[in-house]
Amino acid sequence: MVVGLMNTATSSNGEALAGVARPEEAPRANLLRSAPVFVLLAVAVTSEWNHVNPDLWRQILSGRQILHTGSAHLYDIFSYTAYGLPVRDHEWLAQVVMALFYDALGVRGLFALKLLCAGATMASLACAFAETGASARLQRIILILIAIALAPNMQFRPQLFTFALLALEAALLARETYRGPARSLWLMVPGFALWANLHGGFIAGLGAMGLFTVVTGVVEFRSGHLRRGAALSALTAACALATLANPFGFHVWTTVLSSTTNATWHKAMADWKPLPKALVEELRAGSLNGALVVVLVPLGFFAALAAFVALAPSGDDLPLVSIAAVFIAATFRIMRFAPLAEVIVAVPLTRHAELYFRRRVSARRPRAPDFGFSPFLAAILAGAVAWMGGLLTNRLTMYPGFFYPVGAVAFMNRQGLSGNVLSEFQWSSYVMWHMLPDSRIFIEERAEILYPDNVLKDYLDFYLDRPGAERVLAAYPNQYVLVPLGSKVEGAVARNADWKLIYRDNVAALFARAGSHAASRFPSPVNGSSPPAFFP
Repeated sequence: MVVGLMNTATSSNGEALAGVARPEEAPRANLLRSAPVFVLLAVAVTSEWNHVNPDLWRQILSGRQILHTGSAHLYDIFSYTAYGLPVRDHEWLAQVVMALFYDALGVRGLFALKLLCAGATMASLACAFAETGASARLQRIILILIAIALAPNMQFRPQLFTFALLALEAALLARETYRGPARSLWLMVPGFALWANLHGGFIAGLGAMGLFTVVTGVVEFRSGHLRRGAALSALTAACALATLANPFGFHVWTTVLSSTTNATWHKAMADWKPLPKALVEELRAGSLNGALVVVLVPLGFFAALAAFVALAPSGDDLPLVSIAAVFIAATFRIMRFAPLAEVIVAVPLTRHAELYFRRRVSARRPRAPDFGFSPFLAAILAGAVAWMGGLLTNRLTMYPGFFYPVGAVAFMNRQGLSGNVLSEFQWSSYVMWHMLPDSRIFIEERAEILYPDNVLKDYLDFYLDRPGAERVLAAYPNQYVLVPLGSKVEGAVARNADWKLIYRDNVAALFARAGSHAASRFPSPVNGSSPPAFFP
């Protein structure tokens, strides 16, 4: 099929389907101009899931630290296993922005930031869809579908900026593909300079740019032309150089690459697993919702693209289809790529779906009129979705089924218990927020870019209750152990004579070193209860 598409791309008229007008030959429907309220509805839909990610507290703390010191060159102050080590935080600018919005407006500031990023993402995708020449009706359908698909991933994290910038790149590449060479693509040079300071996803964006250049160059070479490929090569090189405009220079590349290739840590992280394995684990756990959101929705987009490309092949967007294919393959290897792949896939999916329906309609009957939509109804729906998503509240809830040690941390603060806390990994950000500066944690969310491999391995031995877990309890200056109630690791600590249970509730168990002052204060464990957690 790829060879056929390449041959089609270099044919004299550039069309795979005879009688089908190219986008530039047909009127373009642009939802930003014709249906801005509908785009707002898509923004509301993609912003509907509003839950606390485990690292939100730390992101804001890091942003405050950078603002306080006036430098992105920091040293770890949150943990006792990496205290004083240099931190090359490639998300430093995103954390500063998050801290500024939160400190100025509280939780509503975080909502405002999320809406800005979601708005930029949906607006860019709307512009990208317009370049495909698709009907307004098809654009509206796919825009809402992609909004639904992205909603679980549009959380309060630096990834928000990657979605916005990747969607902008997709729009500019669509313009370059369906209209021909355009100077607007050079906007990505400052875009990548900004992106490299916001989130490590810039590497995926640069990979898309490079692949677009290579495939376009090959197609042009086969047709006897070199000028466009040379121009795109210069542009891609300029984008790559622009990523070096950051406080760490080339080290931002090594930091991100080491983060994405740390096999020791990724084996225990759910979103770094291959997509088929994630699907099997979700189904074994009986989580149909998890399987639907995490796996089946992206698979639906991927299958739709494959089907429409097969049914309506066209060589004019081979570079975009090639990028989509690579992102899909990356998702099967690492499921974290799924939302990025959905953004990339949406553009050629819109194009080939339009080609398919246009050919089918023209072969059977006149094209059915587009009856449009009701702006009033779209506005009502946008408001309802925003309200249901909690956009008008001043606090954030946790992910369903995920609990934080609210009671245990409150107990420690009431009793004046502070020190080094070996806690559940995904609780560390919460513990830091509520117990700094008197307490430090064993490990936190920047694990793969900050901690030595031996610390990562030791923590996983403890967390997964592997052989060596007891050694971790003795080898580090742990003063407290805070673990989920009823977990395997809780049983392992309880059996260790060097540790004493001093508090437990319906969520967590808190241990202190046997013989310590804290242990002597509580001859028998205090039984408490942990209320629901909210941010902050």
